[in-house]
Amino acid sequence: NKKNPLRKRTGKVTVIKKLKLKGDVFMLGDGHTDLQVKKNGLAKFVAFCENVRRKAIVRNADIVVNNLDDFLDKIQL
Repeated sequence: NKKNPLRKRTGKVTVIKKLKLKGDVFMLGDGHTDLQVKKNGLAKFVAFCENVRRKAIVRNADIVVNNLDDFLDKIQL
């Protein structure tokens, strides 16, 4: 779908900006396009390492988790 912004390298940033989210926003991911959301000041970045652990992604993360339960524990939900 050519209209889908997620097909572009900066698509996640575009979508998050359009959502105009308020409060604490967390982006869970394991790759560079997920990390871009943090680099654009739109969310705290959580490196999600259940399937793959990339050193560069982990190094730039605000939080590192191995699964969703770990994430919920770390943000105290």
